[in-house]
Amino acid sequence: MRELDELLLRYLESRYPIAADDEKAAFQAVLELPDPELNGYLLQRQVPTEAVSYTHLRAHETEAD
Repeated sequence: MRELDELLLRYLESRYPIAADDEKAAFQAVLELPDPELNGYLLQRQVPTEAVSYTHLRAHETEAD
């Protein structure tokens, strides 16, 4: 999904270089998610499982705004 790529690329370019190690690890875990699942989280249609930190997803969403 191109929209997800654009959103994640903005985070990668602006925030990832200065992110703490735990945030970088969370971002890398998010990249492993299937697109439909990630889309559901970012559009707040689904609640993330324990394996995906809602806080980190919200941080990614905020950085993209």
